[in-house]
Amino acid sequence: MARGLRHTFASHLVMRGASLKAVQELLGHESIEMTLRYSHLTPDVRRATVRLLDGARGDLGETGT
Repeated sequence: MARGLRHTFASHLVMRGASLKAVQELLGHESIEMTLRYSHLTPDVRRATVRLLDGARGDLGETGT
């Protein structure tokens, strides 16, 4: 697989929720660090990830921690 396609493949899988371990195995990487190099997130995905915290305080219960 061409290098650019490997980046696209890894990035799209991760952005759609695939685990890094699964992507690592699919690409045949020996280390998770190599998979991280190939897996890039778009700015929109990064923002959406941070938005997962919206309303999270209510999920913590009444302890206030």
